[in-house]
Amino acid sequence: HRTFHSLSALAGLDLSSNQLERLDHRTFQGLTKLKNLKLSSNQLRSIEDNTFESLASLESLDLRRNSLRTLAPKSFVGLNSLTSLLLQTNQLEVLDNGQLSYLRKLTVLDLSNCELMSLSEDTFRELTLVSNLDLKANKLASLDEDTFKHLTSLRSLDLSFNRLTGLPLAVFNYTKSLDTVNLESNTNLTSVFAGTFNMICVKSVLMSPAIKLRQTNMGNCKFFY
Repeated sequence: HRTFHSLSALAGLDLSSNQLERLDHRTFQGLTKLKNLKLSSNQLRSIEDNTFESLASLESLDLRRNSLRTLAPKSFVGLNSLTSLLLQTNQLEVLDNGQLSYLRKLTVLDLSNCELMSLSEDTFRELTLVSNLDLKANKLASLDEDTFKHLTSLRSLDLSFNRLTGLPLAVFNYTKSLDTVNLESNTNLTSVFAGTFNMICVKSVLMSPAIKLRQTNMGNCKFFY
């Protein structure tokens, strides 16, 4: 576990496409100036508490295409500079223990194709700087009106290829910077209240042709089918 102790000036580390199965708090000790870390296409099944605690300078973390099922509550403690987190193509299913709340500088979050079945108000707690959120190709059937409450800087949201059956009228009330929403290929979503978008300055909403708008007041929205 002292592999990187002599590499304190290292700025980038690519460990993708290996067979890594486990990391712990000692793995990255000494990499105090690391800014970019790629761990994609490995065999990681979980992230333990404090795994990245020594990486205070890290700005980009790529964990795509692993076998992640669980993230410990303090998985991301110490990542005070992280702006981009890519978790695409894992098997997380649930993400509701505030695991992401330590990432207060995060602006880009990719959770696509993670088999997520639900989100809670705590999922995105403290993520007030996130501007781009990708949730496509999950198993989300519903959203709570407070799901995106903390994402006050959100500009782009992709919810395509989920299992949504409806949207709460107030679901976007807190995301006043949101300008693009993708709802395509939610085959169980048959209607949406146009008033859902009244509280935001959204420029475009991408929807499947089968979805019916249930109000006439669409504000400044442009709907693309």
